[in-house]
Amino acid sequence: MPKFMLLYRGPAPDMASITPEMGKEVMDQWNAWYARNDKAVLEFSAPLIASGHLPDGGGNTDVNGYSIVEAADVASARGLLGDHPHLADAANSIDIMELAPIPQE
Repeated sequence: MPKFMLLYRGPAPDMASITPEMGKEVMDQWNAWYARNDKAVLEFSAPLIASGHLPDGGGNTDVNGYSIVEAADVASARGLLGDHPHLADAANSIDIMELAPIPQE
């Protein structure tokens, strides 16, 4: 079955302004999404912190996390995202990228 990388895009949150209660509420929403889709989610998520860019002096990125899911096709992968908590903020988006198999010799 094909695998898809979900790239979470949006402005980086100001971590200093997030209270423990706010953080728990957000994680509860993500965990609920995961629980509804656990059979398809191969790698839940990991926040990303921009740490460098090549060539040096390059630009910024708005990618701030990812997940890897398994789905029959891109339409099925898209179907997993209808209630995704990342999309609750209109400034955010999700790229869906199929992981192409590498031919083995």
